[in-house]
Amino acid sequence: MMKFSVLMSLYDKEQPEFLNDCLTSLARQSVMPTEIVIVYDGYVNNALKKVVNSYLSILPIKILQLPNNIGLGLALNQGLKYCAYDYVARMDTDDICVDNRFERQVAHIIQHPELSICGGGISEYDLTLTHFLGNRDVPKCHSEIKKYITMRNPFNHMTVMFKKNDVLSVGGYVHHDLMEDYNLWIRMLSKGFKASNLDGILVHARTGNAMLCRRKGWRYIKSEFYLAKVKIEYNIQSVPYAYFIMVARVVPRLLPTKFLSLFYRITRKTKL
Repeated sequence: MMKFSVLMSLYDKEQPEFLNDCLTSLARQSVMPTEIVIVYDGYVNNALKKVVNSYLSILPIKILQLPNNIGLGLALNQGLKYCAYDYVARMDTDDICVDNRFERQVAHIIQHPELSICGGGISEYDLTLTHFLGNRDVPKCHSEIKKYITMRNPFNHMTVMFKKNDVLSVGGYVHHDLMEDYNLWIRMLSKGFKASNLDGILVHARTGNAMLCRRKGWRYIKSEFYLAKVKIEYNIQSVPYAYFIMVARVVPRLLPTKFLSLFYRITRKTKL
């Protein structure tokens, strides 16, 4: 069976119960990872450490402690270099994998060794996982992904499994607030690396209004502006089109959260 790492970044504001749910889902996998690298992004409180420690005898966990909080992108890049295996699966510390997530991805990658990225769909819930909000489907084949990336992020970050060396060859993760994954996919696809997404749901994700609040306002606008520059630099879009798309993506983020939530649900249902 193919050996692979799971990569997660943990920071002090995570909820211990969410982390416990995440690790429980990893312990239930039909195909187990060879190692699970958890990056402590700066100070991590004792409640979170207690949760991680309770799984040390159950899961093949390796901890990388960073001296300071450096943000998700840079923390993931440090963790990626720490991973021992060429295939790395991403996971967020507040989400839940379906039981056969890795089984499906490993089988698909073995059948298609040319792939550098393999992701899938997510089901979205509120923070308590009691209110289903919808699914985020993504394009399946490489040609569809290349078209889709000009408009939207073609992957659900917490579902992807990728080749470590291919990611590092384009510079790995960089600091791009809220969009470190989108930035990475642009660089990888522009260099010709192949990608696909599986049918169906791989991860149950906590989203809701808390996520929407992070993805609006001037912080988000600055990230969108930088994203447009990256698209232009890597010939994903022309200059006029890149900034047109930027405006189209930014305007809804200026809406009140209630209306942004409605817009978000509608766009999730848009046919790919």
